[in-house]
Amino acid sequence: MKIKRNSKENGKEKSGIQILSKNGIYKLQVLAEDMAGNQSKTEKQVIIDKDNPVIMHVEELDGKYMKEFQWQYESGEWIQDFTSYTYLMQLDDELYKPGEKIEKEGTHTLRVSAEDAAGNTGEAKAKFVIDHTPPVIRFENVAEGETYEKERTVKIQTEKKEDYIEAVKINGKAVTDKEDYLSDIIPLNDGDT
Repeated sequence: MKIKRNSKENGKEKSGIQILSKNGIYKLQVLAEDMAGNQSKTEKQVIIDKDNPVIMHVEELDGKYMKEFQWQYESGEWIQDFTSYTYLMQLDDELYKPGEKIEKEGTHTLRVSAEDAAGNTGEAKAKFVIDHTPPVIRFENVAEGETYEKERTVKIQTEKKEDYIEAVKINGKAVTDKEDYLSDIIPLNDGDT
């Protein structure tokens, strides 16, 4: 805090400048007296806030896949600021009310902006995907119920590139890597009957 004193008359201050430079709440009290001994007192409270509001938990959603979306944080848990603030939350450029459950499949963008009492602003956004459709598994080079005279290479894949194969079993035996894939697989029926 810096004090700059201006003019003096009869050894007494007539005016001054106070520079409030740090974030904080300042309660100012000034007592003045005239030459006749009359006094007056005044008080002011001011807040210095030079920092933008901090918006949390939004970036955690970026790139996530989920079955539904529902913002369940209280405002004090996800926006931090020294002063009071207002915020705007939008999902896909439409006003979003915290707590509202969204199940519509597809890519969504959540954007939050906040402005504090001092005019400082903050913004956070995230893109995420809502997906509650099970993956489609495709087999290539074989067909259900068909009989083949020669060995067959089977290609297994998911329809969407975002989906993945979690496990493969052949005749109840888990296939753990490519080395196991072609060895030790015993047909349900050995073909001799």
